[in-house]
Amino acid sequence: MIKMALIKSKNTKLLLLLFLLGPAICLALSSLKQITTDKAHDYHIKWSPDGKTLAFTSQRDGEPGIWLISAEGGKAVKLETWLSGDHHISWSPDGSHITFDAGPEGPPNIYTIPSKGGNPKRLSSNQMPDFHPCWSPDGTMSISG
Repeated sequence: MIKMALIKSKNTKLLLLLFLLGPAICLALSSLKQITTDKAHDYHIKWSPDGKTLAFTSQRDGEPGIWLISAEGGKAVKLETWLSGDHHISWSPDGSHITFDAGPEGPPNIYTIPSKGGNPKRLSSNQMPDFHPCWSPDGTMSISG
């Protein structure tokens, strides 16, 4: 009768795991695609509700701003807000607006702007910072977290 030896070595367990999961890991890694290629740091990335566009904050032109890019890649376009600050982004449920925080004159407040561009509208006006906005599920309100 042959007895199976217990796998005690961490390295052996890791090799066995990679052997079993290797094909799945390779498939997942092969489907990854780089979308932005600018040297600037891109952060606070949010998918649009339809999954076709990414909004993100970047300092590509020296100041933090909101940029949009197709989920397929291509050229990023700046969404002009005329407001400085470290923008945390939230898409409205229907994708028509982007809410963000900005502090051009002091503590960050919440603003919204049409996702196709336009003038930002200030939603909060507090002496304490408002940041990390999010939308209610029905899209009627944007709140800060």
